[in-house]
Amino acid sequence: MDEKPYRIFKDETTDKNMKVRKNVYLSGGLGGDKKQLVQFMQFLFDKDVDRDMAALILSSF
Repeated sequence: MDEKPYRIFKDETTDKNMKVRKNVYLSGGLGGDKKQLVQFMQFLFDKDVDRDMAALILSSF
């Protein structure tokens, strides 16, 4: 099975499919990817995901 590093979600506001990475890299060879972390947090905020729902979502990966 070819596991992709992203999931595809349908953006309800634009009615388009969008790819969201499964992993948020907080550290790496060039340091943390803070921009990607902020984008992920904004995505959760835009979808009205609270702390409990985020914990359920992230534990399923």
